[in-house]
Amino acid sequence: MNKINNNLEFNGNEDEHFIEYYNNKNYKSDLLKANKNNKAKNKKNSNFNFKSIEKNRLNNNKNKFILNRTAYYNSNENINFQSDIIYVEENITVNDLALKIGVEATELLKILFKKGKLLNINQFLDLHLLNLISQELKINITTIDKKNNIYINTENKNEQNINNNQLKTRAPIVAVLGHVNHGKTSLIEHLVKSDLTKNEIGHITQHIGAHEFTIGSKDKKIILLDTPGHEAFESIRKRVLKISDIILLIIAADEGIQQETSRIIESLKNSKSSIVIVITKVDKIDAKKNIAKILQHLTEYGLIAEELGGDIPRVDVSIFNEKSLELLLDMILLISEIKNLKTNPGAQAEGIVLETYLDKNKVPRANLILQKGRIRVGDIIIAGQGFGKIRSLFNYKGEKISESEAVSLINILGMPELVKTGELFEKVETEKKAKSKIEELKNKKDHADFKQILIKSDNNSNIDKKTIDINLIIKADVQDSVEAVIEVIKKNINNVEGNIKITIVRAEIGEVSLNDINLASITKAYIIGFNIKISKPIQKIAQMKQIVIKNYNLIYDLFEDLNKLIQDLLKGNIAKVEVIGKAVVKTIFNLAKGKVAGCIVIEGKLDSLKFEKNDIEEIYEGKECGVLCKNFQSWKENDIIECVSSNNDKIRACLIAFFNCFCCLAVKQVKRLGQNLFNSNLVGVLRLFLEVVYLIIPGFILLLFNLHLVHSRVILIRISLRLAINLLNLNHFIILLYYYC
Repeated sequence: MNKINNNLEFNGNEDEHFIEYYNNKNYKSDLLKANKNNKAKNKKNSNFNFKSIEKNRLNNNKNKFILNRTAYYNSNENINFQSDIIYVEENITVNDLALKIGVEATELLKILFKKGKLLNINQFLDLHLLNLISQELKINITTIDKKNNIYINTENKNEQNINNNQLKTRAPIVAVLGHVNHGKTSLIEHLVKSDLTKNEIGHITQHIGAHEFTIGSKDKKIILLDTPGHEAFESIRKRVLKISDIILLIIAADEGIQQETSRIIESLKNSKSSIVIVITKVDKIDAKKNIAKILQHLTEYGLIAEELGGDIPRVDVSIFNEKSLELLLDMILLISEIKNLKTNPGAQAEGIVLETYLDKNKVPRANLILQKGRIRVGDIIIAGQGFGKIRSLFNYKGEKISESEAVSLINILGMPELVKTGELFEKVETEKKAKSKIEELKNKKDHADFKQILIKSDNNSNIDKKTIDINLIIKADVQDSVEAVIEVIKKNINNVEGNIKITIVRAEIGEVSLNDINLASITKAYIIGFNIKISKPIQKIAQMKQIVIKNYNLIYDLFEDLNKLIQDLLKGNIAKVEVIGKAVVKTIFNLAKGKVAGCIVIEGKLDSLKFEKNDIEEIYEGKECGVLCKNFQSWKENDIIECVSSNNDKIRACLIAFFNCFCCLAVKQVKRLGQNLFNSNLVGVLRLFLEVVYLIIPGFILLLFNLHLVHSRVILIRISLRLAINLLNLNHFIILLYYYC
């Protein structure tokens, strides 16, 4: 078990007295005496202030952080640090740089070997070699000349004397991570004083929620990033970790460490962010007992809380206790103070892409974190492998602004392209420079256009079985949702026993278009939509071309439906199911027969329902109706009822209808054909011929129209039933009974 370092840096100037005190050998004993004195005072004073005690604890934590620090500089150093830059001394060795960056030394040697440089781990690196490594790893390495206090940036090789007066304290970027329904979004709601779940389907987070707010009493700004808890969004969480200064690990007191919590903790081991353990729902029964178990369980992952001898702080929170929320904010501000987060407003503007999407006019937009410099309307920015001019700029409240200064959340119109979360963006002065930089990027890596993704099941026990091919087209609201859907597909295919090959022929942002329908028709693909709207004209065209479109708002529903589809395909039930009608449950009635869902049809039509007190066969859009199910009573308001049509049922109906016709013909031929021919009864032969036509024509019509005409099937059943009764043939009744079943 490796202990996770809390990665806390701090300002040497501000905490110089702590450093000097730390150099004193009696520091630990003095700290223990101070703690004992505080406890004794608290016992004597029965009316002590809980909040003041917690503040004292936070101050002690600060001392403890400094005591456990891993910074390499001594008390006489006068250096200001920026958290997004890796500072190294001149003439650093390969091994020391690897420890500083957090990678294996062999990885650095491989990078240098590819560049034609053969070194060992104990050799020193000059500025040129540091520049090669920084370009390959896409990190900013700055060397420090301690004598002259000069920073040398390896990105541009320009020596610049940074004036400390130019640096400005910036807001911490805080990521909130935890298992689904452990209270992440509720906690953020109470911190930012806003209802965030009202726009989330099913009240679960499925996008990155970015929030900027100011603590009024202290005039301090914090940027909070709310991440999805479902495992399908794991790639999003990993990218958020890279841009965060502080991680709030949320664990519910009543549920403890869950599967997703374990995955998050594993990803924290390679993070350079500082961690805070936040126990939520502490107001529940037996919460205190569970907290002790949770902290003990965390030690198995290398996360050791302060009270167990570690350096990771813990804050117990209840959304109903305002003081606990204040303590959490105090902890965030304390850690950001220790880390001494700075930014240079005069530097070239750059930052991180949080989320990209298409607006209602299908124009690319983006939510960004501006980390350095200042950005204005009309500026040219590079992101991904494209560049564009900012046409409109909005702050975190959605208000239109002309410029913004780091560090802040912004939304821009005029994004060059749709890029992934975590991608860097930067401002350039002219279009000529932008084009030159884009060409450099294109030479380094292939273009980011989507290529077909092939996903195969890893089940070697079914080598002899036939492989089932599935083609999919994915359409989603944002780029992160596209990736989440692909992750769901990968997980589903690896959890089934069988040979499955899924080809994703297209995966992109936007609504389903006619081009998607045509591609699905050519490739025989299913279309999966996530958090998008499908227009009625597109639905009609898809229905005509028999293209299956399934649209989801919840990742859980997508997960379950995709798993069911794969299982049906493995069993040979290759059914194309299409939604032909939708209704929403408005109220619920209790009758003697069971619960009836009072609905209003919002799309298409539904069959076999009740209108007022009468049984009806179908009801159309805009009408109200009641739904009674024999084996289902768990109706809830705002439930969506879907009426579906399956190709399997249609094909089976056609086959049974033709089989019924064939049996009728066979029986009649056996009983009457010989007699009619023997007697030369032309009338009987003609009658037999007409009855044959009477049976075959309706069946043929059904086959041509693929049973879209429901009433044609009813006519066929009635004709067949009348003929069977006239003939008094038992075989016909058996066939018709099977057909009805």
